[in-house]
Amino acid sequence: MLINKFFSRYSFMLGLIFLLSPGFAQTANDTSLHKLQHQKKSSGITSNSNGQANLSQQQADNIRLVNELKIKEQSIAFSRKLFWIRNVAAVIVIIIIVLIVRNNRQKTAFNKVLQKQNADIASQKAEILQQKETLHKLNNTKDRLFSVISHDLRSPFAAILQTMDSFRAGEITAEEQKEIMNSFYQQVGLVNLMVNNMLVWANEQQTGIKTDVVALDIAAAMEEIITISNFLAKNKRIRLNHSFDTDRYVLADLNHVKIIFQNLIGNAIKFTPHGGTIEVFYGGDEDYQVIHVKDNGIGILPQKMEKLFKITGKDISGSGTNNEAGAGIGLGLIKQFVDTNNGKLEVKSKPGEGSEFIVYLEKAG
Repeated sequence: MLINKFFSRYSFMLGLIFLLSPGFAQTANDTSLHKLQHQKKSSGITSNSNGQANLSQQQADNIRLVNELKIKEQSIAFSRKLFWIRNVAAVIVIIIIVLIVRNNRQKTAFNKVLQKQNADIASQKAEILQQKETLHKLNNTKDRLFSVISHDLRSPFAAILQTMDSFRAGEITAEEQKEIMNSFYQQVGLVNLMVNNMLVWANEQQTGIKTDVVALDIAAAMEEIITISNFLAKNKRIRLNHSFDTDRYVLADLNHVKIIFQNLIGNAIKFTPHGGTIEVFYGGDEDYQVIHVKDNGIGILPQKMEKLFKITGKDISGSGTNNEAGAGIGLGLIKQFVDTNNGKLEVKSKPGEGSEFIVYLEKAG
């Protein structure tokens, strides 16, 4: 019993010593470590399998995220580029618009300056042309006046002076005196008409036409004109007929009317041969009294008809059937005065058959 107790105690002590000894501890530790490593290894194998799958998934997610990030970065970079391109384009467009607007404003201002300068130049040019035209008219007036004075008036006056010298010398018989006196009267009448036309025309050229419109009996005024003209007509044995049946009132300037019909009848006498006929008669409509002066003289050539009232002077004038001279301003005066009195003028003529001048004057009342 004692031996068993001793052996039991001794075995217990020996086991305790063994347990407390470093070798046993190391062995126990190694055993425990081995067990732990084995557990770890077993768990590591399992965790490695799960980790591998998780890692693959994570890597795939990472790749996907990286790709998405790259796409987003590229999109952001593209948006930035597009933003800058758009801003730069907008700035360029604004600059171009500003330049265009500025250029247009400069052009507009420059055009206004040019227009003003052109307007000033045109105004100066028009003024110069008007002055030139006025000067030209004045020169023409002067030239025509000198032409009339030097030629058209000098010839009749020379003939009159020669006739008077013959009278004074007593070289003319009684019959010759009578014939010369008739010619003398004709010359004086022509000179008077010519001087009157010349003075009226020159005055109108310088001061303009002045009109004093009144209601007048054109037939009575015509009778007075024909009474004077009959002396010239009789010298060429021309019948001057004046036909009217009633008073005919017109609105016109009396002096203008006298000049118009003195010249028309004077031209008819001038271009009608000896023994011819001149007729003065009337017509009318609702607005006008119409006065006809018709002759059976030499007529007017077509080339003269075209420029009948457009020019004056020697280009339109001509010698009469008895070599009567003229200043070439009578028809111009007729046209001016007819127009001034709100009338109209027509001409009908055939060479060798005669001419007809038709004057329209406004009715009075």
